Amino acid sequence: MLKVIDLRPIPTVMVTVDPRDINVVKERILSSIKGKCYSGIFKHPTGNLANSIRAYVIGNSIFIYTNAPEAEAVEEGVRPHTMWYLLNKTIPIRTFEFGIERLTFRRASLKSYLRGAWRHPGTEGQHIFRDGIQEGLAQSSEELAGYEVTVRG
Repeated sequence: MLKVIDLRPIPTVMVTVDPRDINVVKERILSSIKGKCYSGIFKHPTGNLANSIRAYVIGNSIFIYTNAPEAEAVEEGVRPHTMWYLLNKTIPIRTFEFGIERLTFRRASLKSYLRGAWRHPGTEGQHIFRDGIQEGLAQSSEELAGYEVTVRG
């Protein structure tokens, strides 16, 4: 997943591009996105998604990216579907009872699929990138005075 934030000086306002300002904006956006990951949206956060988010600056653009495969599902959500990709696999299932984690195993057989099992109910998108970028830009309004901001991706 890749998000690009372009900062272009407004032609009518004479602004010299200060790379330190862009780095400050980048750090605020990055900390805002990572803060969203730890804000309680996940039941049992591991920190994998937050630790995989990176950002860098090229010219007047801030590139925010992650290689985590779950990033797009967390951002956009998942539609309800039958989990055919689990067919004939043994699946470990974690349950939490009274604060104790218990691990059980189930086999995803064709018979269980025909009975209607192994349906994913779907999830709504958490929009951690979209909201984190907007929050970081709002915190950086002073550094962004005189810039036109565009978010792509």
